Amino acid sequence: MVSTRLKLFDKLRRKMGIKLISAILISIIALAAALTITSAIIMRSVFQQLYTEKLMIAPYVLLAQYTSEDFLPYVEKLKTTEGFEEAAQMYLADKLYAAEIEAAAGGEYPADYHAAIDRMAEYRKSFSSLKDEDYYSIYRRLLEVRVGSGVKYLYVIADVGFDNAYVYLFDAVFQGDTVNAANDDFGTVDLKTNYHGIEQVFETGEAVLEYGDYGVMRAGALCYSYTPVLDDDGNVIAVIGADINLQSLSSQLNSFLTLSVALVILIACIITVIIIL
Repeated sequence: MVSTRLKLFDKLRRKMGIKLISAILISIIALAAALTITSAIIMRSVFQQLYTEKLMIAPYVLLAQYTSEDFLPYVEKLKTTEGFEEAAQMYLADKLYAAEIEAAAGGEYPADYHAAIDRMAEYRKSFSSLKDEDYYSIYRRLLEVRVGSGVKYLYVIADVGFDNAYVYLFDAVFQGDTVNAANDDFGTVDLKTNYHGIEQVFETGEAVLEYGDYGVMRAGALCYSYTPVLDDDGNVIAVIGADINLQSLSSQLNSFLTLSVALVILIACIITVIIIL
């Protein structure tokens, strides 16, 4: 009788022990996972704040050196160029077509694609004569600021009245930067829908900071800022854009989170085994 009771007690104790160990194990994993996720969120917030500060440095450095009077002549040159809007719309159509072919083709491009690329190159070349020494001086300064600030893209665009597109005044690019056939340059255009939030800058004259996907032409998980170039009357003459790619940061934080959770589970399992033994 006593032996039977002892066996029942022992069996009950083992069941309670297993439940207790399971509860402890689950608690450890849940607590550690919560701490890990919280740490990742805090780290992401800190990094985004640092990137935000970096994004705002580049435009302000340029605005400390240049005013609307430095950019306005190039806006006027484009506006007064005969047939500019028609040529720009044809360029935009070729640009979108080339991007579509590059995204779909596996290295084999049709003859129409090469014809479009040639027309785009001719279009960019047609505006070279409008660049003076002051233009190249500003362009070199943009390259220096881009490198010094660490932003991925730095450019100046304007709204010349097209319904569907903005026009580039400057784009600080180096050889090897091109990710598609369309290198932006003085006079090139891009869809307004690729610049989410910039319409607010043109309307209010205040800087905008955005997070998210940029669009089809500058793909990637980007954080970007738009800073207005204002004249003395508060009119927006142009907008300075600066982009930073957050994709590598997201990948690193996701890897940190995955490895941390895996390590927590492993440690919890080891502790459980030690308790059982």
